[in-house]
Amino acid sequence: MIFLDTGPLWTICNPGAGEVGKSLRKAVLSKMAAGHTIAVAEINDYEARREILRKNAMAQLARLEKMLAVASYHPIDTALMKAAAALWAQLRNAGAAGADDHALDGDVILVAQALRYPDHLIVTDNVKHFVGLCNAQSRTDFLSS
Repeated sequence: MIFLDTGPLWTICNPGAGEVGKSLRKAVLSKMAAGHTIAVAEINDYEARREILRKNAMAQLARLEKMLAVASYHPIDTALMKAAAALWAQLRNAGAAGADDHALDGDVILVAQALRYPDHLIVTDNVKHFVGLCNAQSRTDFLSS
């Protein structure tokens, strides 16, 4: 299961992302053709969608919808939010907070979702937010693998 964090999801959907976007779309299609499942967590759809709507970027919104039609979509549920809250508290108590204490901390919600799958990978632009929590790979490394 390969989860796309908000940055890579945004890049895939952005018609103005140029060669980086084209390369990332190609890598995702290649992984899918090889039998990997590309996953989008609801929290990342929310984070990407809110900015797309704010910018009124309709071409980008259409690309997001197209991506969601071929990806495995993972909605938020109560058990997930309870697991994310426990993970958030554990990180704070260990002094390893990734976001402000008052922030929603979508990265922790994404990690809690990815941890439901033993064989998972999160593709992100912010590997440091995920170090020690789960299997994460930078977008650059994902493109070269």
